[in-house]
Amino acid sequence: EICLNSQWGTVCNHSWDYYYDAVVVCRQLGYPTGNSPYSGIGSGPIHLNDVNCRDWNSKLIYCFYNNLTSDCSHSDDVGVHCIATPGAPQNLVASDICSTSLTLSWQPPTQTYGIGIEQYNVVCANKVNQSSTEHLVYVNELQPDTAYDCCVSAVNIAADEGPSACTTVRTLQNGELKFCRNRVIKSKVVTVYHFCMFFVILIHAQLLSWW
Repeated sequence: EICLNSQWGTVCNHSWDYYYDAVVVCRQLGYPTGNSPYSGIGSGPIHLNDVNCRDWNSKLIYCFYNNLTSDCSHSDDVGVHCIATPGAPQNLVASDICSTSLTLSWQPPTQTYGIGIEQYNVVCANKVNQSSTEHLVYVNELQPDTAYDCCVSAVNIAADEGPSACTTVRTLQNGELKFCRNRVIKSKVVTVYHFCMFFVILIHAQLLSWW
């Protein structure tokens, strides 16, 4: 509905352009684009009829229209769906690159139009498709010594998917796999070492308390 003379009312769909007129409505609401997939049934007065908007119109009231609405009923009320496609994720980075796996991380898009992000879609060379609700994903089942174009896109809660952020990553050769395994093993050894040291200190403190 639109508010004219402090009163909310509807718009008749006679001569309504289901693209151009809808875009002006969404532009007025702060969204980039939209369409009119349906007609609704509102209430109150019917304010506008025979609306005819142009690309340069920033508000519906600036479009050509007829305020004689006697030939309209609420079954002719127009409905508009505004589309708020989110921007591309920012600062996409590949790390922990091995022969068959890697990790992708990114920052959320700067443009969301105030609509929350539902998930991120991740594609690597059309062979690996994943989704994530976080800003990080572990990608595996890759081929050694192969270049992958990995892309991440944001999908908002209205199911509008934005453009992708992409980066090209080459996995390691099979001979370099040992480096990845050693890195994991080293991490586990350090963790076990820290746990053992904590256990020794705990026993030492208990012995001192007995003295």
